[in-house]
Amino acid sequence: MFCGRVEGFGETTIKISNPDTGRSKRIAYYCVMEYELLDAESASVRGMKIDSETKMVEIPDMEACIGVTQVTQRFYEKVMGENPSWFQLSNDRLDDYEVEALEKDGCTDNYPVENISWFDALYFCNKLSLEEGLTPAYSVDGETDPECWGYTPHQGEVIGSEVQFDFSANGYRLPTDEEWMVAASKNIDKAYSDSDNLDEVGWYADNSGEVTHPVAQKMPNGYGLYDMIGNVEEWVWNTFDDDRGECCSRGGSFYDYAKECNVMLCGHIGMKNLSRNYLGLRLARLLSDK
Repeated sequence: MFCGRVEGFGETTIKISNPDTGRSKRIAYYCVMEYELLDAESASVRGMKIDSETKMVEIPDMEACIGVTQVTQRFYEKVMGENPSWFQLSNDRLDDYEVEALEKDGCTDNYPVENISWFDALYFCNKLSLEEGLTPAYSVDGETDPECWGYTPHQGEVIGSEVQFDFSANGYRLPTDEEWMVAASKNIDKAYSDSDNLDEVGWYADNSGEVTHPVAQKMPNGYGLYDMIGNVEEWVWNTFDDDRGECCSRGGSFYDYAKECNVMLCGHIGMKNLSRNYLGLRLARLLSDK
């Protein structure tokens, strides 16, 4: 095993150097097990029980930690048992240009999961929490086990009762809209998550080739978080009046132009059961381990 520090990113590989020997090499993304963040001096990184490759970062002055990357297809399928993403080579409805782009990487395990609804995201969070022995953040009619919600993921269904959010629960959840905004930018004067150069930090309409890309290829923000702008929009827990039936996504996607990727913009999604190939998620949870 080659362990070291991240120095740079390529289309399908990551450059890692060993600080003890001075040697460096490029490794395919799907082979990377753990990495050290160079630009997150004020943040600490913690792992997860179920998946050592998925990391969370503690954001200073915030009571929650946030996922270093968007949830990947590999991790989502590991928890849910299926991968609903559009951008995977097993999808026989892909256009030729999409197949050609995905074949460059050989597999899409490290691509962000997408084509999931807001309800699907909540289901995933609770299922993951239960598998790790944590208290789920969401409940429906008092039930925190999502398999008892009368809901089948990835079928466009609606959860019939109102979803309740326990802010004190230590399980995994979506970031609140406010938490996402704090985590997105250490420097609030920058338009694109601590950068004024969108090509440097995100995949969007002008550089994506109209497909998603493996996570963590672009530069991280000041907290060490990747793809806060672009690749896929991220579902968040918002404070809209439930009567409006709307929910919120943040960050823009591979499909959006630069003006739609500004860190301050919020996407209002009219249906909570809507799933699209530009909608994914990033995890959050309280810092407390109790």
